[in-house]
Order: sequence, then C-alpha cells, then structure tokens
Amino acid sequence: MGKTESPHESADGRPEGIGKMLRWVFLIQYPDGVSLEEGEAWYLETHMPEARQMKGLRSYLTWKLEPAPEGGAGRTQEQLNAWVRMTELGFDDWDAWHEAVVVNPPQTTPAPWAVRPDGTTSASYVSETIFVSDKPQVDMFAEENLA
Repeated sequence: MGKTESPHESADGRPEGIGKMLRWVFLIQYPDGVSLEEGEAWYLETHMPEARQMKGLRSYLTWKLEPAPEGGAGRTQEQLNAWVRMTELGFDDWDAWHEAVVVNPPQTTPAPWAVRPDGTTSASYVSETIFVSDKPQVDMFAEENLA
C-alpha cells in the first residue's frame, strides 16, 4: 500500500510549499576600508572557485547589485545601497547543506585584508543570509491571482 499524504505534505514527502532545492541566499558587503574593486576581485576570482567545490552544491549564482539612485520605501539611499552583491547557493535539502557547510566545509582562502599579523583571520566579508525553497508560496501574477 502506498504512503498516505498528509494535508501539509506533498507526494514526495516534503512539507507543502517546500520546493525541490534549498536556496541559501547571501547579501554581501566588504569591510570598511576595502574598496569595491578589491573586494570583488577576491570574491569572484578566489572565493567563488574554492567555495564551488562544496560537496552537494547544486547551483551557485551571484549578482552585482544595482545601486539605488535615491531613497524610498521608508529607507535611505544609504540603507538601500548597504549591500553590493547577492549570492545564492543551492542544495538538495537540509541534509546536503549540513554535510557541505557543517560537516565537511570547503577550505577557502581568506581575503588578504582578513589575515591578522598573528596569522589568525577575521571575516573576509559581511553578510546576512536567509533560506528559501525553489517554489514561492504565492505567485501574485499567476493566472488564478490576476482576477
């Protein structure tokens, strides 16, 4: 006999609304004193090729963010332009993420500005991260929502 679906679970056993891929999204800025050019050169040429080696990584996308020409939506221009890059890493599920990030993280080269005189390192970049599925909960432009 087949598995019974719960009203909150899809046929493949995933919670309703959770897509086939876990997306880990980063908003990135470089530390004070690091130029955008220097930060981007390290991130794109050193960090990304090394981080791409993560076991179980299915996708690796990145965008240079567009600077806002003015403030709006209750935020100043400075707030809107706090982040310079957005990156998204895709994994099959939480288990794949855990294996790649917690159990077996890739060895990456710290940025030159992050290496202290005693050889220890600080953060190469500042980030905020969130997790999303690959399926939105609601698509307001889907035909059924355009009434």
